[in-house]
Amino acid sequence: MSLAPGTRLGPYEIVAPAGAGGMGEVYRARDTRLGRTVALKILPGEIIPAAKALHSNEALLIFLINALWHIINAVFSPEVFPLDSSIFTGYISRERMAREHPLELARLEEGTSE
Repeated sequence: MSLAPGTRLGPYEIVAPAGAGGMGEVYRARDTRLGRTVALKILPGEIIPAAKALHSNEALLIFLINALWHIINAVFSPEVFPLDSSIFTGYISRERMAREHPLELARLEEGTSE
């Protein structure tokens, strides 16, 4: 995909080609809003679907790791094994609050809510 000088892409006007490579083409362009010279990189169309697929898989993997970590640490905590009832009730004991969340407990006891 070669762009001719004078072609407009949004607020940018192509001045001249600056280079090309495996990832796309680079053009010297003029930003008509700010009145300055910029570089525009035009990527081939097949890169976008591949990047979306790759990053969506990474996001799914991180979600699964995070969910597993939460389940292991919150539900199957060694102190409350076999099952932490706070997942159902929403309440934890004062002793556990002091051990796991001392700063929040101190704020609650002072009566401040930051």
